[in-house]
Amino acid sequence: MKQSEIRQKAADALFESLTDDLAKDLQPEVKKIENHKIKSTRDNYGEYLRFMSCATEKAGWIIIGRALVKAGANAAGVNAALKIQLGH
Repeated sequence: MKQSEIRQKAADALFESLTDDLAKDLQPEVKKIENHKIKSTRDNYGEYLRFMSCATEKAGWIIIGRALVKAGANAAGVNAALKIQLGH
């Protein structure tokens, strides 16, 4: 196995570990958001944008977004929030 492949596997494992740990922490908040009877934005993207705004770089937004989905967040809402953060 090449050195670059080893580094990529380590980076992938770290990414998964970070998102899994963050998802556990975010799960109670996501549950509250998803169970709220009155939605303030379509698919709750506004609530998920609030979490992504804590990060200052693209990698952080992606990690937070992935963790939110793993925690049970509406994937369409998370994707909408991510597009806003990325300026698309």
